[in-house]
Amino acid sequence: MENNGGRQANTQREIAIGDIALDMAMHKLRCNGKTVALTLSESKLLTYIAFKAGTPVPIRELLERVMETRQSCKTTVVEPHICRLRAKMREIGAMTTIRIIRNQGYVIA
Repeated sequence: MENNGGRQANTQREIAIGDIALDMAMHKLRCNGKTVALTLSESKLLTYIAFKAGTPVPIRELLERVMETRQSCKTTVVEPHICRLRAKMREIGAMTTIRIIRNQGYVIA
């Protein structure tokens, strides 16, 4: 297992942030021996935010790089996915969560 500035990985397809582990290939999130399935969109969002751990990711950046939508798309497209991710993180007892920093973006903590 290698340590990448707070993120640990035991394979190329898995990343760990805080108390959660994301299997990017299987789109599953693990914590405390519990696993929950993620949609492809949820998995892509969490992966992108996780690789920028500690740095707020602007909503526009998520729209363009993860959701692959045009700039004219409303920023509210991301919010339901983040809400579902937070709910799934709570469901498995994760202390790690996704916060929004006003006027900056989403950050995992």
